[in-house]
Amino acid sequence: MVKIVAAPFALIAKSLGKNSDIFADIKYDIRPQGLGSEAADRLNKVADAMKEKPELVLTLQQSVDIGENMKAYALFNVKRDYFEQENGRKPSLDEFEDVLKIKNTDAKFVDYVNSKAEPLHAVGDISQKCVAICGPEVVEAQVKSNIERRYQSVVNHFTTQGIPASRLK
Repeated sequence: MVKIVAAPFALIAKSLGKNSDIFADIKYDIRPQGLGSEAADRLNKVADAMKEKPELVLTLQQSVDIGENMKAYALFNVKRDYFEQENGRKPSLDEFEDVLKIKNTDAKFVDYVNSKAEPLHAVGDISQKCVAICGPEVVEAQVKSNIERRYQSVVNHFTTQGIPASRLK
């Protein structure tokens, strides 16, 4: 889970006569390529507040558990590969939800993971085995790339709302 935080949000919101919830943590799922409508709506409210206070500078901070994100990415990558093996083709973007619905405890999926993990002498739970299968360096690079992409998406969102990048840190 990725969070972008604005602080001290309660004081800022009060000075603007706004609900402090607009400045609370915005949580992002690791999979979507965009910000999502809920996050975009909240960011629009923050942008509106920033327009009312041109002296306000917003500090963007991402709070990321790299290890947990690596497990989630690796698990998704291996499920996607399993889907491809089972269906004889890569999943379309519309089928990514089907990939996510593959249960970590599904016997055929577990057998698939174990068959890929065994030659690597990978041990641990299924997500740890998936990290070993994908390669920790590859998965970590994916996570770091997503962190940067998410940051850039937020900056771009604010600039399209008329907030200069110089007011974002």
